[in-house]
Amino acid sequence: ALALAQYAVAAVAPSVAGVSHVIGAYLAAGRLTSGLRTVAGSTGLRRALGGDNLSVRLTHLVIPALGTALWWVITSPAAGPYLGAAAVVLIAGVVAAAYRSATRSPMEYGGTGFDTPLGTFPVELLIQLARGPDLLGVVIILQLILGR
Repeated sequence: ALALAQYAVAAVAPSVAGVSHVIGAYLAAGRLTSGLRTVAGSTGLRRALGGDNLSVRLTHLVIPALGTALWWVITSPAAGPYLGAAAVVLIAGVVAAAYRSATRSPMEYGGTGFDTPLGTFPVELLIQLARGPDLLGVVIILQLILGR
């Protein structure tokens, strides 16, 4: 359904097809990171699997990386042509953003509060929610520079 949405965006609004292509790749990668989220959140599971933390996490990043690359190839006709190196850089950036999002620490709702008209808002929550999408914003800027 996400691939069809990319083709629909390309048909209706071709000027934003490249940006929606990157966002769609991030959403597709995010759906494939459940194993990485599970391993990142469980120290006991990482110990049981053996190896150091980084190697276990990178092993669980293979499926999201392959899925993102496959999604990129399937939907690239709708997003416009990219040079080979530009596509690799964008795919790597999307996978890195998905990795950051999947390995963020559990949500903490306490801490320093910021008063708003709607009530107190925990500042640390905003920082935690931005882990992953912040890097995706950088990838979108790269796409705008490297794309059409």
